[in-house]
Amino acid sequence: MQKGLRPYNLKFFDGTQNYDENNSVPVNKLYRTRNIRFNARVITSKPGYQPVGDLLTGGTSGQALNQLSLTSAGVTTNTLVGIYNSTLRTFDEGTQTWNSVVTTWPNVADTFTDSIQYYQSLYFVNPLTSGSTGGIGKFDGSSFSVVSGSPNGIAIESWAERIWILDPNLPVVRGSRAATAANPTYVEDWATGTIQELIGKQGLCTAIRVLDNQLFVWKADSIYTNTIDRLAGGASSFYELSRTGGAVNQKSTIRVENDIWFLTPNNEIRSLGIERNFQSANQRTRELSSVIRRYMDQLDPVQDDPVMTYNNRLLKLHLKTRGSAVNNFTVCFDYDTGGFTIDQGQAVHVAGTFDNKVFYWETNTGQLYQDEIGNSAGGLSFLSQADTPFIDDNRPDTSKRARYIFWRGKQSYNQELTIKLYRDGDYNLYSSYNIPSPADDGVSPIGSDSQGEWGNAVWGGEVWGGDGQSGTDIILYQREKLISVDRRSNMFALGTEAQINGGKVQTEQLLLKVIDDNENYRRSNQ
Repeated sequence: MQKGLRPYNLKFFDGTQNYDENNSVPVNKLYRTRNIRFNARVITSKPGYQPVGDLLTGGTSGQALNQLSLTSAGVTTNTLVGIYNSTLRTFDEGTQTWNSVVTTWPNVADTFTDSIQYYQSLYFVNPLTSGSTGGIGKFDGSSFSVVSGSPNGIAIESWAERIWILDPNLPVVRGSRAATAANPTYVEDWATGTIQELIGKQGLCTAIRVLDNQLFVWKADSIYTNTIDRLAGGASSFYELSRTGGAVNQKSTIRVENDIWFLTPNNEIRSLGIERNFQSANQRTRELSSVIRRYMDQLDPVQDDPVMTYNNRLLKLHLKTRGSAVNNFTVCFDYDTGGFTIDQGQAVHVAGTFDNKVFYWETNTGQLYQDEIGNSAGGLSFLSQADTPFIDDNRPDTSKRARYIFWRGKQSYNQELTIKLYRDGDYNLYSSYNIPSPADDGVSPIGSDSQGEWGNAVWGGEVWGGDGQSGTDIILYQREKLISVDRRSNMFALGTEAQINGGKVQTEQLLLKVIDDNENYRRSNQ
């Protein structure tokens, strides 16, 4: 496999990430692939999910996770804020511990508690409290309070200088009093100039988001909207935008670039920008929906708690496998290429972005995780595979003997690789040859120039998802192996396989040297 391979025959694709490069080789150089990224010859995963902070006890999953950004004297301070076991907590990156904040927050069990920042405070909705005591909590960076007389809710958004919430018991959206420059805390007033709108006649509202100064409200089977101009003109009622599909919940309705993507109850990903303009399906959402359809036999028919995250142009959708009570199935989808991988690891209940990194609380534990934007988690690995077409030199009737296989590439320190030699036009007939990891080959874990191509540590832009030479990039070791083989056949093919979990493989060159019966040497480069 050489830089710029362009695989063909789409029916064999299973998680392939495709890149077209100027020096691409003919399409017939690759037969099938699985879980491979074609960019600077990379076949790789990132480290996966990294546990951070101390393990919290008393509950199971977190209820809310958000970033509070406070600006004072031109300096912005970001704080990761969460609710766990009915207690508001802030995360101390230096000590990797949670600090508890004294609250009067009623018990919310392990129910999702949506949150949003408006002005200089975080506001949380509580789906389990009553309006008489206040259903919205407020955190200003130092203290917590309950907004008196505020309604309870399942989702929260800010628009038109108001805070909007979805009622957990009625198909109603509520808007607070409108804030002014002199009185930004008017959004905490739920008695003066408020708005209450019935959305449809049946079914609860499920999600609420803003896109381009329009406010959108989803139900399970429809989408409703209102605009700034209509609201300013006194039209507070929402009008129906679409009945082609609604959203499952707030957690799977997120901003993706300049759009809002949402998961429908029939497990399709839709684009709000497309729905609003009455156009055909978005190419990327169509591709992601196709990925989900491929695995429907593994997924539970009832997806009642999906979670979707998007960061650094990689989307992750967390779903339940058949019979599972938690989200234990994750689709990792590359926005740029449409490529994907499937990961089965920690179960995600709530997620939040902090300092351009994704964090989440795992269901059934009090452990916070940082998502390294990779494919591997929980000690599980996935198969990375690439096979060439069969080589017959236009003489399939001629018996030839393989002489050797040459592989050149790079491996992370504990990553093994298997080379397969297929014979007689049959991908079920093959011999396997192991290329041990650098660790098993006795290579020093600390690379240096004096070790040459066998031990030199390589960093940089070739790392999938990396930001250059950072501490999370995967160190690679330049490797090459010559494998002697003795197999007679009329047709040969080559393949590579690797079980990857937090490791990485780059294949730069894979050669097969073949001799025919007349000892005329023929070399075929794959």
